[in-house]
Amino acid sequence: MLVLTRKIGDGLLIGEGVTVTILSVEGDRVKVGIEAPREIRVLRRELADAVKAQNLAAARNTTESDLNSLTTLKKLLVPAVNGSTSDGVNPPTGVSDP
Repeated sequence: MLVLTRKIGDGLLIGEGVTVTILSVEGDRVKVGIEAPREIRVLRRELADAVKAQNLAAARNTTESDLNSLTTLKKLLVPAVNGSTSDGVNPPTGVSDP
């Protein structure tokens, strides 16, 4: 971990195109500004950790019933994608993706 001391208005460059600037210090809180290209996702660590924990909890709570439902759904969808349905009726034609 790189540890730096910065003053208000000072900044850091991270890689190409990411700039972190110290905007203000109020007590034990530091306000930072982050400039980054749109394709670089910038998240607060506590938010990313919370999303990760929720995803892990959801994955642990997946039941055999959930898996059976997904298998049934797959059986229904795959034939429709391949040009027929499980009831033998062909899906509508002439519909194109936007």
